[in-house]
Amino acid sequence: MTINRPRFITWLVALLLGILALAVQYGGVNVPVVSGNSIIVMAVAWALLVLGCALPGL
Repeated sequence: MTINRPRFITWLVALLLGILALAVQYGGVNVPVVSGNSIIVMAVAWALLVLGCALPGL
């Protein structure tokens, strides 16, 4: 199994989700969808990066 570089849009979406989750968890920012689920949003960001590296073209 080879590790591929994720596409820029995949990386950007994962980065934005991660920053949003950190801002909600530690910065006191209130985002209605993310506020109660910041750990899940961070897990989705990491999963997206893992899939982007594992699957070519994602």
